[in-house]
Amino acid sequence: MSFSAYGRDVELRNGKAFNHSFAAITAATYQTGDQVWADRSLNAMGSDVPTHFYDDNIVRSRGGWKQCGPFTTSTSDQVMNWNTDTQHHFAARACFRPKDGRPSVCGEWYVDRS
Repeated sequence: MSFSAYGRDVELRNGKAFNHSFAAITAATYQTGDQVWADRSLNAMGSDVPTHFYDDNIVRSRGGWKQCGPFTTSTSDQVMNWNTDTQHHFAARACFRPKDGRPSVCGEWYVDRS
């Protein structure tokens, strides 16, 4: 999942082997001072939730989300997107704020069910 804003290309990267996601601003578009983070739902997303969506109310209605960051670097820390012990699938998205202080931008939510 990727998006472009303010001349930056931002991605939600998924480490399938480890069931974690993280946000990244591509090296070609990152500017020193940009901030990046990953949001993750606090609770699991049921099968009634689409795999990709933009509506924050879907996550909000299921308990909200936590923000992992921001980090003043090109990549965020990782967030768990699937708990294999409990079989819970979480929604995650990438967000960033440009170094010049313009408003933050977030991409679509993604629920990893693979």
